[in-house]
Amino acid sequence: EAKAVHLKYVEEMVKLDRAGGADALPASMKAVVGGDFEKALKYGYAEMKVKNFRETTSEKWKVTDVWPIKADGSHAVGVGACVDFTKFHYESPDGSRKGDGTMRRDEVQLSRRGGTLVITDGSSKQVEKCER
Repeated sequence: EAKAVHLKYVEEMVKLDRAGGADALPASMKAVVGGDFEKALKYGYAEMKVKNFRETTSEKWKVTDVWPIKADGSHAVGVGACVDFTKFHYESPDGSRKGDGTMRRDEVQLSRRGGTLVITDGSSKQVEKCER
């Protein structure tokens, strides 16, 4: 279940990246995130919209590895994952390139909201090579 939540989060993140951010998170993203993690995403995607850049390719991305990590504090479960976004490009409306996608290593903590797991804490860092 935790792996599926992380995958859905990444799918929703890609939609927001391709839309150029948003003033508010869509219900589909809110379904898989909560707490401070949700607040941070809302701020980040609002900032992306203000800066007016987006992911402009239709290239595929992929989760290359997923593994359990220790749950911190009151979290129910932790998940680590590697996600390959290396074929992505981020640009402004005039076509000037803002940056390229990267290989990313996620570590997320999930909590129960009702009967459902949601990501409530986490980190993501750019890496050259993703390892557990």
